[in-house]
Amino acid sequence: MAEHAHTAIPAYRMNPAEDKILFSGDLQPGMLVLPEDPGKRATFQDTAEDAPVKRQQFRKIIRRLNLTPTIMFVGQWDDGYKESHTSDAAASWIVKKSSITPDPCSTTTAHDPHPWIDVNGREFECPGASE
Repeated sequence: MAEHAHTAIPAYRMNPAEDKILFSGDLQPGMLVLPEDPGKRATFQDTAEDAPVKRQQFRKIIRRLNLTPTIMFVGQWDDGYKESHTSDAAASWIVKKSSITPDPCSTTTAHDPHPWIDVNGREFECPGASE
């Protein structure tokens, strides 16, 4: 019987040049996220051989649901594996700066009368756009 060598994988730490810390309530689809607390990085796949590595990998938010005070989202890893996540709105996440897109409603073109298209392909208007 072959023995498997288990090498400890160091916990990913926030890199100020590349990452930001955001709370669950600020997360949006398209963001690459990782729980800030290494103790909360377990996955449903924790019995898989690659679980120690996967726990330290960012996942992309592909769908988000706000059930105040609870935030739920579906995260997808690079290998295509998807998993739902539930957290309190105040939970903190490490977010890759490169995955953060500006809120179109906070730009100077927010009052454009034409609707915006969200990440799911649905039209929406910024509050006050028709005023």
